[in-house]
Amino acid sequence: MQFSGCCRTILILTELMGTFLGIISQGTSTNDRAMFAMVDSRYPDDFEKCFLGNYSGVVKPSHCAHYCSLYERCHLFCITTDACRLYEARVSRHWKGISGAPPSAMICFSSWGSAKDAASSATIAASDSNWNGRGLKEMAVNGYTCYDEYGYAYASLGVNKSWWSANLGTVRKVASVRVFTRQQNLYASKFKNVEVRVGYSDPRNGNFTDNALLGFYEGEAPQKTTIYFVAERPIKGSVVSIQSLELNYPLVLSDVQILYV
Repeated sequence: MQFSGCCRTILILTELMGTFLGIISQGTSTNDRAMFAMVDSRYPDDFEKCFLGNYSGVVKPSHCAHYCSLYERCHLFCITTDACRLYEARVSRHWKGISGAPPSAMICFSSWGSAKDAASSATIAASDSNWNGRGLKEMAVNGYTCYDEYGYAYASLGVNKSWWSANLGTVRKVASVRVFTRQQNLYASKFKNVEVRVGYSDPRNGNFTDNALLGFYEGEAPQKTTIYFVAERPIKGSVVSIQSLELNYPLVLSDVQILYV
């Protein structure tokens, strides 16, 4: 196995594949946990709240990936000079790091995210979002989520049937939409009776319920949970919307990924 310091190196776990087979397929609809990509290691202050454990003396990427894959909550590992640190933070490949932050002494790899994620380059809109400058609509696709949800998640104020949308800028065959619900344990997930649609009508221009229904989540989702909306067949469209059908109820999205084929 080769390890390179180059940006976004893909670490494919071939030498340990026999060990990973039972873990890769655990409770997911993709094989994202089978591979790790190098990601920017400049993180916000809440990053250490997502720390899971430390393996001293372990500095090989393949060994760190092995330990991370043993934990269902582990999506990221970082290598220091003498240890492997495991985290449950979800960091996508398009995460740009904290602007102006000094270079990190760690090298980090993440299994969260996909090269086929159209949300990262989309134009984002929402029915509302203004928690004193936090909870902004773009935060659902910034590529980072840990604990400080209002700084790194979208949160609506609770208008009737709150919605969030991504204009992809081009037509895609959308196969699935993956949503990670809010992290903090003090409140409900604020992800209740939610439908996902794909099509060409943009919510900013009025009615968009004529777009094809990709999936519907009934009831209130648990916190810190990945919700998969998977199409029976990929749906063509340039706009993806996520809408709660509740009246006067917030919508919170910690992370959104729009996967295409």
